[in-house]
Amino acid sequence: MEKSVKCIKAVPYQDILDVKEVLERMQSWEKPLLLLNDFFSDQNIPVNKKKIIREYYACGKIYHSYFKEVESMLNILEKQICVITEKQSISI
Repeated sequence: MEKSVKCIKAVPYQDILDVKEVLERMQSWEKPLLLLNDFFSDQNIPVNKKKIIREYYACGKIYHSYFKEVESMLNILEKQICVITEKQSISI
């Protein structure tokens, strides 16, 4: 009877830390996104148009920064996943 050989990927600890770092960067956006959520879910009447204009501009800047950061993080994660999946398999 032959023993079944299991192949697993050898994933260096540094690759795991790299993915964890990107996750932490994504988690750091929690508070700014809560501000955006508060702004867009505010249904108060009467509407203060000057206040809305100021806040809309600020929220637009936050969103643009977030969008660029997420785009960057997705590219980084895609590269890290390619590196991890191309690692050599080891037999045990």
